[in-house]
Amino acid sequence: MKLRIACLQLNPKLGEFEENANFAYSLLQETFKEKQVKKPNLLVLPELALTGYNFQSQQWIEPFLEETAKGASTQWAQKVSRTWDCFTLIGYPEKSLENPPRIYNSAVLVSPQGKVINNYRKSFLYEADEHWGCSESSDRFQTIDLSIDGKIVKTSFGICMDLNPYKFEAPFTDFEFSGHCLKTGARLILCPMAWLSPLSPSIKKDLSEIEKSRLEKLYLEKMDNVEFKLSNELKKDEVLPTRINETLETVNFEPSKPDYSNINYWILRFFPFLTHVYKRDVLKENAVAVLCNRVGIESDVLYGGSTTILNFNGKLPATQEELELYGQTNSLNPSVEVLGALGMGQQGILVRDIELT
Repeated sequence: MKLRIACLQLNPKLGEFEENANFAYSLLQETFKEKQVKKPNLLVLPELALTGYNFQSQQWIEPFLEETAKGASTQWAQKVSRTWDCFTLIGYPEKSLENPPRIYNSAVLVSPQGKVINNYRKSFLYEADEHWGCSESSDRFQTIDLSIDGKIVKTSFGICMDLNPYKFEAPFTDFEFSGHCLKTGARLILCPMAWLSPLSPSIKKDLSEIEKSRLEKLYLEKMDNVEFKLSNELKKDEVLPTRINETLETVNFEPSKPDYSNINYWILRFFPFLTHVYKRDVLKENAVAVLCNRVGIESDVLYGGSTTILNFNGKLPATQEELELYGQTNSLNPSVEVLGALGMGQQGILVRDIELT
């Protein structure tokens, strides 16, 4: 089964819904109309894509909370789906109709006809979610039977922190989310994200406020000089590194280039899907993970971009020499292919044709 997947990597301004929504829609118009790029079957947007993410209190986020799968973000997704005849997955801040009402960090999936297919609530919360009163999903992770062109595709949903160990307290090797995806037979894994850059001033505890401010200004200046990118083919800056030390070195902030320190970490968190010398089980069918991140700065938080589409192909080593590569848990492992990745600091659309064998 072949699918065309598009990821919209954005820099939403905090609390500026209308401006963000109009800008995102204009990028889609530019890409899929004027540039005559073939429309996607599925469009994925980041976590809290049109509201911004780093709200510091419940009072601050309250005006932007949306009724379950009925608010402004869902309506925007329905308009997009009907316009381009595609599924749309968008992250948004949900206020449920429970008694008492609860706040969730959610992602809603809309069909090409504008029908709400699924509403997923984030299971593992990051500290920023707790600042604005977010609750964990009581249902944990979800895998659904998604009907695309009459064919059923087992599809799993996660949001950002879901990839990590629970509260960073669970054993690192539990792989709760990817383990769920593997166990339920997921072939398509969709993850809206607001994942930080390892260079984010917010996580550099040894910096003074003045130093953080200088870094923020530097990052903003670099991002201002980067143009919107449509990535419809594998570009030179997306070619995989050839040596292990190149994939693991500390990243410099180059907005137009993917951050492989983040990409490799995401691959590691999908360890159950890798072929590895210390694993007995291998995939019998391929699986595709779509990790749609955001870019930009909110306060002292720098987001990492590098939106990525991964194909876990289940390949086995054919020779003794290949065993060394199959001992890797990053992009050098031949059982995972980075089908495409956007830059760490630019707004853009990543378009890839994928095949579920």
